Amino acid sequence: MIPVAEDIFNPVLKSPDSLMITPSAEQLSLINQVIALTSSDSMSAIKAKRALEIILAGSVVKAPRLDSLNPATASVVDTPESIELHALGSGFNQSSQIVWNGSAVPTTFISENELSAQVDVQPGPGDEAVFVLNGDTNMLSSGVNFSVTTPVGV
Repeated sequence: MIPVAEDIFNPVLKSPDSLMITPSAEQLSLINQVIALTSSDSMSAIKAKRALEIILAGSVVKAPRLDSLNPATASVVDTPESIELHALGSGFNQSSQIVWNGSAVPTTFISENELSAQVDVQPGPGDEAVFVLNGDTNMLSSGVNFSVTTPVGV
């Protein structure tokens, strides 16, 4: 049997700053969904905690959306090459970072629709999944592939 929020929290909840709050019916429903996901899909405790904090704050936070990269490809021959990569999408903010090669890199916030960063492209061929992480919410976009090609005739 999957526990429900009323069983766990009885239904007065303690927020992260220790203030007592009583969730609305909608918030209790969302909390129950988080508990169900945690029980059935082994969702990490950190993500579950963050989801509950968002629910209790009364706001819905959306992940950033990464639509495209500029450039989307590069031809690299023998040595790594540094390029300026622009991430285009929506929902970016001052805490947003481009995630390249599995790590967040120093990123310049241009607008809620554009970020830029210097990245080192390794000799190819291959694809690199690029993401955007909003640091204030730890929400991660879906990935967009950056393709590394070998120039023709090399």
